[in-house]
Amino acid sequence: MNSFCFLIAVSCCLVGVFAASDCEEHRQRELNSKVKAKLIPKCDANGDYEALQCFEGSKFCTCWRPDGSHITDPSIAIKTCKCHLHRDRELARSKK
Repeated sequence: MNSFCFLIAVSCCLVGVFAASDCEEHRQRELNSKVKAKLIPKCDANGDYEALQCFEGSKFCTCWRPDGSHITDPSIAIKTCKCHLHRDRELARSKK
């Protein structure tokens, strides 16, 4: 009985470890999509969205928060999100 309980406990822990994040699930949906102009999200090691997201086969990029919400509209001028992220964090902090 103790062995069975141990196996159940370990199985429950492993489900959480191997569960795909929202970003990873979103990425998989886009990879399977037949749409020509698409943005295939890039995820970091934690499963969060990377800040700079670019449309496949395009010069258009946009900045996203780790939760996948957009900070900027797509633009050909965006090459990095460092300033956009800093501004977004400061605005969020000032609203608290």
